[in-house]
Amino acid sequence: MVGSDIPMLTVIIPTADRASMLRTALQSIADQTAVAKIDRIIVSENGGTRKSGEICARFPSLPITHDFRSPPVTPLEHGRMLMNEYPDSDFTAILHDDDWWAPTHIESALKALEANPDAAGYGSGNFVVSDESSMLNCNGNLFPWFGASFPKFAPWWKVARFDVLLAELLGTLFHYSTTVARTSALREATHIFDLGNTFDNDRMLLFALSASGPLLFNPTPQAFVRNHGVHQDSFLYDGEAQRRHMCGTTRWIIESSGQPLDVIVKTFMRRMAQCPKVAVPTLKALAMREWCIPELKRTSARIEEPAELAAA
Repeated sequence: MVGSDIPMLTVIIPTADRASMLRTALQSIADQTAVAKIDRIIVSENGGTRKSGEICARFPSLPITHDFRSPPVTPLEHGRMLMNEYPDSDFTAILHDDDWWAPTHIESALKALEANPDAAGYGSGNFVVSDESSMLNCNGNLFPWFGASFPKFAPWWKVARFDVLLAELLGTLFHYSTTVARTSALREATHIFDLGNTFDNDRMLLFALSASGPLLFNPTPQAFVRNHGVHQDSFLYDGEAQRRHMCGTTRWIIESSGQPLDVIVKTFMRRMAQCPKVAVPTLKALAMREWCIPELKRTSARIEEPAELAAA
């Protein structure tokens, strides 16, 4: 609990009628090398089924609280409620019901956060999979690598708020299911759920979290993130809707940063110019996506554009 001599952690798991996937998520918690540091697990069913409660009952050794939402709430409200109302430990970890953790995830996160008392949160790379016996790709390292100014591999990279901004012009710093945050900082960041962005709120949450301190990123994957078609929210949005939400996030990040646009643009373009040659084509392609340099151009339409941006 907060204030105890031994830092403890709450895990929050939003779930919605995916009992078989939830079983894998809970098993990965039971397998954590630092499971003794987990003092509460909140499984919140928002899909109208009691099956998740039956799955929770199969893990009697875990400190699970099962909450059945009746009636179900919107996904944004569900996230806001979980992050605001339940965690009362020093740290809070987020795990989606369709994902699962490597055994050392919590141990690595707590070690990084305890070594960096100014840091607000931690995340890691992840493997993208379709099920427990598949492997699609390794994901999540490129954006924090850019934000941290192309560091060598290490147990963690430390990314300050302005560098989080630069990284998140390209994409989300790290996945929800790898996030471990100081609970007080996480609560401060949950105002983003009131902004109505149902697609890109992970990018918003991490930037809001960085207002409380730097974010740490472990480039070694510590989670398995499913790409599947079973009630997966991201598949509800067509390309135009995704673009609209992501452009809105970029505008919000710029406006809420308090940084002059010309400073953001010049620093971003300078960082791009410093990129190791092997990654230049990939980063340039990402920079030209609708939510990055094109959105910066639209945002800057009423002011004189820096020469670097006008030429991009």
